[in-house]
Amino acid sequence: MSSQEQMARWCWRRISDNDVSDTDLVAQIQSIFRDGFGRSKDWPETKIRQRLKNATVVGLLEVAGAAPAGYAIYSSPEQTLDGKFVLWEDSICIRQAFHARKMSRPSQLLHEVGGILGREFGWFGGDTQNPVVYKRYARIGRVLPIDVPFTSETGQRVIKFLLENIPQVKNRGKNLNISSGALMGIYNEGRLGQYEVNILGAEAFEDYLTNHAICRERGDALLLVAEVGGSSSFGRASTNGVEG
Repeated sequence: MSSQEQMARWCWRRISDNDVSDTDLVAQIQSIFRDGFGRSKDWPETKIRQRLKNATVVGLLEVAGAAPAGYAIYSSPEQTLDGKFVLWEDSICIRQAFHARKMSRPSQLLHEVGGILGREFGWFGGDTQNPVVYKRYARIGRVLPIDVPFTSETGQRVIKFLLENIPQVKNRGKNLNISSGALMGIYNEGRLGQYEVNILGAEAFEDYLTNHAICRERGDALLLVAEVGGSSSFGRASTNGVEG
């Protein structure tokens, strides 16, 4: 473990109205976004504030003597899905210097955010184009729709729950194919971030995108939901990296 990684830790708090209007927090998120995704354009301030307003928890990856190295924004409704709480990854990004340092391990994030909210999570999800995000989720359980289709009984319950209880999904409902989980054209930038595709361990993810005509360059993405502890076809390959 590097000395930088030893000094980095997530600092979490429940989101308040003060956070939504906090210009320093918004500027920190913009700076991390530019660095982590290798982009010259900012994530617009209004969109960051809206994301914070709709979410439950925000975290900054604090580094001693330096600017924060990452941010993470999560939603967790009071309602449960099949009796288990859901943690939704609204956005997460880590500066490039901290990629591959395993600061976005779902098991760690679920534990830390669960401690803040006083709950244990049975579901963990988000939307993505990035195969590394699929690998992260598959580390903790079976992943819908890769292992279990959204057309199944369980899948239909999951989609219904997300549309009713997760603001990010509700707001993108018109772009969502409820059968496949495809979110069509949600990123104006097209492909969001610089990351490798066709990586080892994410073959099922890439096949799913191809088979359902989900195109990164067009700005499409895929809903992914992991059932914590459920059996995954992925195995235990190691993963690094994140996306927003």
